[in-house]
Amino acid sequence: MAKVAALWMGVIWVTCSVVVAAFPKFTMTVLSWLTHGQLLPLFAMRRVSIESFVMGGVVLMGLGWFYGYVLGWIWERIK
Repeated sequence: MAKVAALWMGVIWVTCSVVVAAFPKFTMTVLSWLTHGQLLPLFAMRRVSIESFVMGGVVLMGLGWFYGYVLGWIWERIK
């Protein structure tokens, strides 16, 4: 379960990164709707660099693995 969770986090990360790189204005508009009008341009980077892409992917895949591991452990305890 941990490997599958990490894999899906990687797929989601790549998809989101491609969308942000291809449509930065659109994603800022959508994200401002989702965050109730916060001033995201003050916090957000304007470009997706290779370093931010790799580091974000590593962090999210690591967290996905950890959450999948914990969920699998809890699932096995319940069964």
